[in-house]
Amino acid sequence: MPLTASLGVGTGAFRSIGAIDAGTNDPNVFGSLGLQVIPELSIISGWTGNSLGLGLSTAPFDFPLVITAGVSDVTDNTRSGTRVNASVGYSFSF
Repeated sequence: MPLTASLGVGTGAFRSIGAIDAGTNDPNVFGSLGLQVIPELSIISGWTGNSLGLGLSTAPFDFPLVITAGVSDVTDNTRSGTRVNASVGYSFSF
């Protein structure tokens, strides 16, 4: 089961809720993990520095179409609150 991971440090949108409330631009950690459970399905999680997102991504067909659905801010840590998101992607070569 392939695992992908990313980790970074940033300011601006990646600030903690405390830094946002204080009006400072302190750096904060952000990152993500993705686990390919089967070739057609991956589980995804991401931390933006102030909210946690969870999702599933699938490529169920024999052509490069990827469907992703998830929930942003599952910890209800931001002013926007928990949100549902989805995307569809298709890739092609020139």
